Amino acid sequence: MQKWCYLLDFEDSRIFPFFVF
Repeated sequence: MQKWCYLLDFEDSRIFPFFVF
């Protein structure tokens, strides 16, 4: 199953999407 996950960088207030299997 594939889905998008997100990492939140609180220091820079940015969200990084990454694709997982």
